[in-house]
Amino acid sequence: MILVPGVLATLVAIAPGCDVSGATLDWGFKESFRAYIASDIANGEWTTADGATYETPSFSWTDGTGRWDPATGQGYIDFTGSVRFTGHDGLLDTTIANPTLLLNGDSGTLLLDVTGATMDGDMIDSLDVSFVDLPELAVAGDDAVRTVDAATALSADGEIAFPNYPAGEAFDPVSVTLNVGKTCSTERADDVADDGNPALMGPLAGGIALALVAGAGVFFATRRRRA
Repeated sequence: MILVPGVLATLVAIAPGCDVSGATLDWGFKESFRAYIASDIANGEWTTADGATYETPSFSWTDGTGRWDPATGQGYIDFTGSVRFTGHDGLLDTTIANPTLLLNGDSGTLLLDVTGATMDGDMIDSLDVSFVDLPELAVAGDDAVRTVDAATALSADGEIAFPNYPAGEAFDPVSVTLNVGKTCSTERADDVADDGNPALMGPLAGGIALALVAGAGVFFATRRRRA
């Protein structure tokens, strides 16, 4: 089933939970890879653009937006900005960009756009790659700002897009802060009206809406960022 962006926006609007704003993502990617890039072997560097920054030992993305439901732990946060790794006189030239953090209760996934040449000379051009898994996470805090700190491991899809390491390889931990406001609504779809029209009524309608949101999370994040 394909849902148009307008429908998805409506579903997200009526879903329980909170709008996320002003989120930040701090991630060192992989310390040993950064050390390799900076070594006399690769003789390379990294550059940030489009809002991403670097301050030892982490890359940072700011002004992330999305939605998060404290009742289920499900949600997403979109960021923009890129990091370009180069080395070996241009033979290595890989860019990671536009992270999306998907939250799925007590676990998660970090999606990245990955483009450019690997150290093996292969060309990669993949959007929204499920790059690293967050096997264990928790959104901490009960005030306006919540935090996530979690270990990461390269996923099977991440290995394809970034074949320098095998799936399961530990990457640097992520640290995320998200602003969800002083109050975080958990009202159900049948309690919400849109533009004065009656809202979806009954637990069945609410359940369908929530199922659509959960099932279309990746699609919505992708379409939303590409719009």
